[in-house]
Amino acid sequence: MALVQREAGVKLPFGELLERAGMTKAELGRELGLSLGTVSRWGDRCPRYAEAYLHLVVAYNRVRP
Repeated sequence: MALVQREAGVKLPFGELLERAGMTKAELGRELGLSLGTVSRWGDRCPRYAEAYLHLVVAYNRVRP
């Protein structure tokens, strides 16, 4: 089961994942214990652990009351 809908297996850009998770780069950095500068340097290609975290946030936001 895909946590975030993808079209034909296309990987979502980092910015779109952030938007769907309702987070800013600064918020993501705080959650992961990273500086804003580190997160900003990723550009549109984030590490897999950050991508996985954002997918979990999106899924949680979908099911929470």
